[in-house]
Amino acid sequence: MSWRVMAAAAALTLAGTSTPSAAGPADVIDSFRFTLPDGAVLTSANLRGHVVMVNFWASWCVPCRQELPLLNRYYRAHRAEGLVIIGVAADMSEDGHGRWLSPTIAFPQAARVGGPDYRLRAIPMNYVIGRDGKLAYAKSGSFDQAKLDTIVGPLLKKR
Repeated sequence: MSWRVMAAAAALTLAGTSTPSAAGPADVIDSFRFTLPDGAVLTSANLRGHVVMVNFWASWCVPCRQELPLLNRYYRAHRAEGLVIIGVAADMSEDGHGRWLSPTIAFPQAARVGGPDYRLRAIPMNYVIGRDGKLAYAKSGSFDQAKLDTIVGPLLKKR
């Protein structure tokens, strides 16, 4: 498994914080880049104004496989409110791109990730960034509905 690919998206994680889980709301995300399989590029600049959730997962990870359908439902229910979820698969295929669980997952899966090289300590790993570009949440472990409603819900209400 390539930790570098997973960790690159921790471009989200913050310039200046020594551990991803120690991130605080004041950390501003300003230099991440996700390339989708179709070549489209999502950057911190073009996602400003959205609530962005980045989910690092792996096909071998049981909590990840349980979390993905929940995230998919949450995304479908809230994307019109400005929610963007980006999946990043830790599994690497022979061509160097992550494997995607299913074409039924509505949110984009990054094929390439750019930004500072930070190491992730566990999978699943989730980052949530507010509309203002500030990191609101960075923690390993899967989401459940209550946690999504508590952490992401209020960010979606802020305009």
